[in-house]
Amino acid sequence: VLADRLDPPDPPVFEALGYEPNCKVRHEARQRGARILPPPCGQCPQELFHSATEFDLLFGGSSGGGKTRALTCEALRACMRHPGIRVGAFRRTYAELKESLLSELADMNYAADLGASWNGSEYELRFPNGSLIMFRYAETIKDATRRQGGQYQLLVFDERTLTPPDVISFLESRLRSGRPDVPVLGIRSSANPGGASHGAVKARYIVPTNYGKRAYIDERGRSVRFIPSRLDDNPHVNVEYARDLHALPPKMRAAFLDGN
Repeated sequence: VLADRLDPPDPPVFEALGYEPNCKVRHEARQRGARILPPPCGQCPQELFHSATEFDLLFGGSSGGGKTRALTCEALRACMRHPGIRVGAFRRTYAELKESLLSELADMNYAADLGASWNGSEYELRFPNGSLIMFRYAETIKDATRRQGGQYQLLVFDERTLTPPDVISFLESRLRSGRPDVPVLGIRSSANPGGASHGAVKARYIVPTNYGKRAYIDERGRSVRFIPSRLDDNPHVNVEYARDLHALPPKMRAAFLDGN
C-alpha cells in the first residue's frame, strides 16, 4: 500500500539540490579517473535509505555516515512529490536543530532551487505546491503536547535516541491526514547509540530486524526497517573528523565510530 502511495513520478529533486547519495562504486570510479561513471549500485546505505518503502525506517549506526543530509533531502523530495503534505522535522532542542537539519538546509540554500520559501522566524519551509516542513524541538512531553492539534503526514526524527520515548510516542500520534488526496507517508529517523531512547530504539529497530538483515510488520501492521550506516560508507568524510572519532575513549569510540 505504501509503495502505491509513493508511486508518483520522481521529480529531479536531488539533482536540483546538488545531492548524490553516496555510492562506493561511483566514488571508486571517480578516484580512478573514469570518464564515464557506472550507474549507482543501489546497495550503499544512503541509496537504500532513499529507495526504501517501509512505513517506519531507522537510518542509524556510527557518526559521519551522512544520515542527517539524507534525512533532509528525503523530506525535501517528499514535499515535491506530494503536494500539500506537512512534515514535522524534530530534534531535542532548537540549538541541535541549528547544528544539524537546519545546517544541512542552509548548505542547500534553503531549497531555493526547488522554489521553496524559508521563514526564519517560524522555522518553516514552504513549497509552491502547498507542502510544508516545520522544524521543531521536543525535549519533554510538555514540548510535545504543544503539537497536540497538529497533523503531520511525514515525521523526521534526527538523532532519535536522544529524545525520550514518551515524547516520540506522542509526536507519532500526530501522524494522520484529514484529506484523501494527502497520503500519510510514515516516519524517517536517524540515530547513534546512547541516549534516553537507546533501549526503545534497540527494541524496535535493531533486535527484531536482526541488525538490519530483514524488515518486519509490527502489531499495528506497519512495516519497520533498520538500515545500518558506518563512517566508511561516506567517502566525503573529513580526515580530521575520522581521526577524532578514532581518538575517542573505548566505549565512546565503539558507539560513534562502530555504531555499537
